[in-house]
Amino acid sequence: TAAVTATSALISPIISDWVQALMAVLHPLPGIAVLPIIILWLGTGPQSIIAVIWFSSIWPLITNLHTGLRSVPATQMEAGRNLGLKG
Repeated sequence: TAAVTATSALISPIISDWVQALMAVLHPLPGIAVLPIIILWLGTGPQSIIAVIWFSSIWPLITNLHTGLRSVPATQMEAGRNLGLKG
């Protein structure tokens, strides 16, 4: 999920704006703060625990992937294209 989101944000400026706005709102929230809402939606079973873990881990992954992919130097991108890579 994080890789697809970060890659899509690099391809489309509209998706990039949407992802950055979503990260600005949801990334500062700790997973435990979202727990009451998740319990209301999913109940108290293992699905709630999985959802909280997913919520807590997805934002750092998206942020780091997005930053890392944006920081690849243009010369390395060009070298990859010369070697037959697409993107």
